Amino acid sequence: MNDRTLPPAEGKTPFSLPEFWKNNKWMILLAVFAAAAIAVCLFQCAAKPDYDAYLLYAGPQYIDGESYRKILLSVSSLCAAQAEDPSSFSTAFDRITYVPRNLAEAYQESGTYYNGARNAEAEETFRYALAAGDYCILLLDPELYASVAETGVFVALPETVDADKRYDGYALRLSALPLYGQAGFSSLPEDTLLVLRDRSFLQSFLLNKAKRQQIYERQVAYFDLLAGIERP
Repeated sequence: MNDRTLPPAEGKTPFSLPEFWKNNKWMILLAVFAAAAIAVCLFQCAAKPDYDAYLLYAGPQYIDGESYRKILLSVSSLCAAQAEDPSSFSTAFDRITYVPRNLAEAYQESGTYYNGARNAEAEETFRYALAAGDYCILLLDPELYASVAETGVFVALPETVDADKRYDGYALRLSALPLYGQAGFSSLPEDTLLVLRDRSFLQSFLLNKAKRQQIYERQVAYFDLLAGIERP
């Protein structure tokens, strides 16, 4: 008798690849997707340059090239002295144009062009940037800030910060800070908030602990310089 025709031993089910795929395809696809996502993240982290400061603006103001360059220069003039190599100080500065609901309604009532789909994409981009954790020094529209404030992603302000500069226990009013008078920053809306993002859980998978701690401590120091904060 051909061995291939022998029935399976009692109590055992022969392995069947089609049956295994049928019963486990979603778990397999999820595992493949997760592995691919981690591989892409690792590649991006390895390929992208290291910056000294990581700054993100998310709000209704479109930041043109001139304002962008002015903000970079202002950050450099305030923070470069604290860098390991002041002569090569660099800032990763990203901008997300997001129109808050009250302004979107005003646009629609006045007939001003407003793309709701693009605005929804901008909000998703902001949430992704927040989850990824690269950007720690954030300039946010109050609506965006309120939408994520309860997640515990921001660092509480020291008690030494004056009440007139606070928006709440975590956010500063940009317009109440000397920073607002710096070139570039004065082009942002008066209600813009300055906040510090807490350490990223996601980055703990992508960077070693010592390097992650060093990068984050630098962001805290630069945030304090921009905000005019002296921590005890």
